Amino acid sequence: MSEDSSVDEVEQECFWYCYDNIGFPKRVNHAAAAHVDENSGGVSVFSIGGFTEVEPGSDHLKSSDIDVHKFDVVSRTWNFIKTRSKKDDPCLAPCAKSRCGHSVCSYNRKIYMFGGHMFGGHNNDDGLITGVSCFDVATSSWQNCKTSGQSPGARDGHACTLIGSTMFIHGGYSKMHFRFTNSLYGLNLDTLVWELYPCVGPCVRERDFHTATAIGKNKIVVYGGRC
Repeated sequence: MSEDSSVDEVEQECFWYCYDNIGFPKRVNHAAAAHVDENSGGVSVFSIGGFTEVEPGSDHLKSSDIDVHKFDVVSRTWNFIKTRSKKDDPCLAPCAKSRCGHSVCSYNRKIYMFGGHMFGGHNNDDGLITGVSCFDVATSSWQNCKTSGQSPGARDGHACTLIGSTMFIHGGYSKMHFRFTNSLYGLNLDTLVWELYPCVGPCVRERDFHTATAIGKNKIVVYGGRC
């Protein structure tokens, strides 16, 4: 196969679909993760939180519980997930609060969420969040994760990716430093222990609202963002 025909073949395989009016409310700075059902093998996309105005002049983030939507890749439709919380069962944890600029990843039947920004000062005076919560896909309920180790601290606009059982958090706007950062942290989702990964050699610039993509077992590609 010639080099030109190889390029043509790749271009034919890479394209976008646009699905209009499929039930997902308009929003920005939400977080999404693909989830594979262990029993059926089906793939869904869970979108959590983000900023949206439910009516003119209202602030969706001030007091509401965070919302969860699920995209069915077969029917190509979004569905709102009614979460269960302490209001429904005293044994359950309270629902996580609305936020934007956070990150999520899917691991072992749960969607783990870190950081973000809540308007109204629910967590810190400036609304930046430091905790980790997880959404149990099987029970549609939230759990608070008690972590240990050296954590990233409160931040938003960071990037997140998963390698094995470790959720990596890169960059973002840090409350600790009051600026963009380029630090890399990892949370072992089996032990819930944080670890700082010091930069060796030249480092990427500090930034937020970028992407981080895992390549294999030992590489993370960082792209874009605001420096």
